[in-house]
Amino acid sequence: MVGFISAEEADRGSSPLLATKSPIYFGDFFCIMEHVVYILYSRRFDKTYVGCTSSIISRFHSHNTYATKGWTVRYRPWEVFHIAFFDTKPEALSKEKWFKTGAGRRHKDTLVQAFLKSN
Repeated sequence: MVGFISAEEADRGSSPLLATKSPIYFGDFFCIMEHVVYILYSRRFDKTYVGCTSSIISRFHSHNTYATKGWTVRYRPWEVFHIAFFDTKPEALSKEKWFKTGAGRRHKDTLVQAFLKSN
């Protein structure tokens, strides 16, 4: 595993992780080419979603705008509140699977509560 970064840290660009990777810039956006496990939160419906991707920006847009069917379409809008970067796809998939276990769900709920208190 490479490291963790919150969505707020990504916005500020204050993470040491960002200083050690070579981002690819798309206008005002950047993308670090790694495998990412992310957690989305819908305030409107109090729902979370855990996913894995190698393109977090396009995946986030898919959840919030582009997709026309699927579970996440019903609970828009989504916010990204937790992101973890991994060097390999198997590591990322393993972490995504862990978040869907009992222990992972409890940890995810703790992260949600901390996110809600800070916002």
